[in-house]
Amino acid sequence: LHYIYTITDFKLRKQSQKHIEAFINGFRKLIKEETINILNENDLEILMCSTIPIEINDMKQNVQSNQFTGEFEQTIIWFWQAIESFSELEKFRLLQFITGSCSLPAGGFKNLKPKMKIVKILNTDILPRAHTCFNTLDLPKYSSYQQLVSKLLIAINEGGEGFGFA
Repeated sequence: LHYIYTITDFKLRKQSQKHIEAFINGFRKLIKEETINILNENDLEILMCSTIPIEINDMKQNVQSNQFTGEFEQTIIWFWQAIESFSELEKFRLLQFITGSCSLPAGGFKNLKPKMKIVKILNTDILPRAHTCFNTLDLPKYSSYQQLVSKLLIAINEGGEGFGFA
């Protein structure tokens, strides 16, 4: 067991320590430490990676959401209305919530692998859920636009912290 710990410590920490220190020193030259301390890792990723605005029309054209017919159709209409009203930061958080990344591949949503999907779920008492490995959003059928917006904002703002928190 001691051997495994020693090898692991060397491979994960000591072997790359000089590289990590060089990165941290360069990073601190660009951004003051007191500025960074107010951000969590998700906000920092958005600031560093997301400079291209998210195009809602591109998203609409390339996201699979064909399950939303009949009584579920209003839900997807409300979803698109909601994200059209979102700030850029909220759009980045939504993308990060669904895909695990706050940036798109070159070419936008059409080049996202696997394709993004929005899937209906019947339970209306829960927050939307994301499966980042599959770029899938599970969207409940809410009773109002306000409920959808409220639950979606809670999910993307509070549920992006890792597995099982949404």
